[in-house]
Amino acid sequence: MNKGENKIMSKGGRILMACLMLFCLIISILTPTAYAAEPIQVTLTVKQVVVSVGLTVPQNKAFAYRLTSKTNSAPMPEGSGSDGYTFTISGTNAAKIAPITFSVEGSYIYELKCVSDADENYTIDKTAYTIEINITDDLTAFIIIHLNDGDKVDEMCFEHIYGEKIPGYAVDTTVEKIVSGNPKTQSAFTFELKAENPLNLMPAGSADGVKTIRITGAGKADFGKWNYTKEGVYRYTVLEIDSGVKGYTYDTEIYTITDTVTTVNGKLVGARVITNRQNKQVTGLTFTNKYDEGKDGPKTGDDLFSVFDVIVFSVGGVLALGAMVYFIVGGKRKGGAKDI
Repeated sequence: MNKGENKIMSKGGRILMACLMLFCLIISILTPTAYAAEPIQVTLTVKQVVVSVGLTVPQNKAFAYRLTSKTNSAPMPEGSGSDGYTFTISGTNAAKIAPITFSVEGSYIYELKCVSDADENYTIDKTAYTIEINITDDLTAFIIIHLNDGDKVDEMCFEHIYGEKIPGYAVDTTVEKIVSGNPKTQSAFTFELKAENPLNLMPAGSADGVKTIRITGAGKADFGKWNYTKEGVYRYTVLEIDSGVKGYTYDTEIYTITDTVTTVNGKLVGARVITNRQNKQVTGLTFTNKYDEGKDGPKTGDDLFSVFDVIVFSVGGVLALGAMVYFIVGGKRKGGAKDI
């Protein structure tokens, strides 16, 4: 290759290099620069309503609330402590929780409930709201709010009731246990009272809308009393839990208690209806368990024969195995002596 050709190639290489540089410059200009999304702040609003029943509501009564995290390392509002973020609301009003800052995508779960101590003149709303804050990769927030029973709601609102508490119309929650037959010993039976809505009023000793009691042998027991403080229809079911005590056939009846509370002449009044599984109205909660001694008695002849058969066959198997070993070993010894 001569010098002229070298100059042409050198010039062509420079032109190609310049074109490549220009192309890269154009691409860099046209390609958008990726920037990290700015952190997003989420503010939650909480409403509070104080309802009066027969009395004048005191002014500026404050109730305390606490927001806690159910997700590890979830961000919390500024001012939170080791037990969560606590704030108060006075009277019928609304408050905004301090902003929560999110800088990483993910799903974050929180719980909000009233933590004020019980007051003799107030019925405190014990709803526990579950708040699910979903943060997308571009740091957009989507919020879902659930009640205790899992139902979705659009807002968080607590309703506290101030006024005289009337005697509850669920006073007579007595269960009667009848036992037929002649059991040698008395057994314990368990009964369950369950609220249709876990937020329904329940007697002391309940948990999550459920209470159980026990009756030993035949007899009666009461689930306890509770007081209604506002109108509504409240439903409960009562049933016996099958504990599997031998010899008994358990009563499978399921009763439904419906308490209807209304206001008459400025006072709360109520009516109770109890229905059975066939939706027929009854007057009480009665369960009958049948005891059959045969179901709890000694083993039958067939059972004993079965055990005897097992023993015989086991011994027979051992003897047969021993005989087989004896003949095999004995045969080998005789055959060996003959070969010698």
